[in-house]
Amino acid sequence: MTNSKSIISYNGGSAGDLFTLSMNGEPLKELTLSRVVQPATLKIYEGLVQKGLPANLEEELNKITHNFVNTHLLDEVTDKGFDVYNIIITDPEIQLYTVYRQMQIQRLRIIVNTEHIWFNTVKNYCLNNEFDKAAEYWFENAKKLWLDRMNYRLQYNKAKTVNFNKLYTSDFVDDLASQHWTHNLSILAENHKKWLAENSQFSFEKTINIMASKLKTMNWNQSDGWIEYTP
Repeated sequence: MTNSKSIISYNGGSAGDLFTLSMNGEPLKELTLSRVVQPATLKIYEGLVQKGLPANLEEELNKITHNFVNTHLLDEVTDKGFDVYNIIITDPEIQLYTVYRQMQIQRLRIIVNTEHIWFNTVKNYCLNNEFDKAAEYWFENAKKLWLDRMNYRLQYNKAKTVNFNKLYTSDFVDDLASQHWTHNLSILAENHKKWLAENSQFSFEKTINIMASKLKTMNWNQSDGWIEYTP
């Protein structure tokens, strides 16, 4: 197996798409709802792994022409012959800020499962038009999952780490340089400046309001499958 690709592994909301786009030398052209859309991702592979279906990492990587590829997976892409960079955030305030960002930009979706307390609680709140309560409950559960996953990343020793504590500041690129990251820093600086202009206002109240507005549009009378927010 050739080591021709570098895999960037990150928690949702941590600007993995921005970083990957920049590492592949691409300029940031536009932001959609403060999100960066870029093609070098292992989302298909992720879906197969999460469903327990056969998946071949090397085959999926060969379908992607870019050198840097991102994913939310970690264990599943390490020790496979590829460089893996584990994006970490150690600052609790920045961790929380990133959870806010994730939940503001995330397309909410939940599978119908009447035996699952998360689904039942959110559904009951929404059917009672208590969308703020549903949003708060969803947020607290999502935050716990995010923090648990980040704690796992912080203890992980099978991949190289890159610290994103300065993600929401103009010192982000300089901080990466101090960590001996040298690849495509100039284009990252240009892209990050544009990104930062659209990603600087995150709070609990705003997050709950945005989540509640999404929950209001979702079909809580659906009897099976996934209940999803559609922009």
